[in-house]
Amino acid sequence: MSNFTDAKNWFQMALADIERINRSYNANDFADCAYRIQFCGEKIIKGVILLYGLQFKKLHEVSTILYNEILSKLSLDTTEYQILENIASNARFIETLSTSPLYGIIEGGKFTSPEEIYDKTAINEYIVHLLAEIDGLITLFELKDKKDWKKQKEAFQSAQTTLRSLVVE
Repeated sequence: MSNFTDAKNWFQMALADIERINRSYNANDFADCAYRIQFCGEKIIKGVILLYGLQFKKLHEVSTILYNEILSKLSLDTTEYQILENIASNARFIETLSTSPLYGIIEGGKFTSPEEIYDKTAINEYIVHLLAEIDGLITLFELKDKKDWKKQKEAFQSAQTTLRSLVVE
């Protein structure tokens, strides 16, 4: 497969995660929302990395690749650089979730479960960052061949509407 095809596959998986975020949010399963937000953000970044002709190994802090291999090494115009930097910055915030959506946290010898950590307010903050990451992706689609990315752009715009309706409540 080509990077182009692989990128589209990662974007499709991210869109599927957005559907799962919506279902989990509506079921008040905010720990699962956190997990899905993190996965969705990673999949978007992996698709972007492939768009720029790079490959990646399995890792969860994929914003590092965006910073170290694309933003710092490629010759980009100011607009494209700013879009990618915005995507990476929002992804980095989402990556702070780390393993807590799956395993909870232990602080001062006390265990706190994921269900105790994440509530609607916390998830809304992560959704706002995911929306910003998606905004950047949609703008990036505009810079690329519009015909090739039209369906993905429209799908992410629709997903944005879904996500925005959650945080507006």
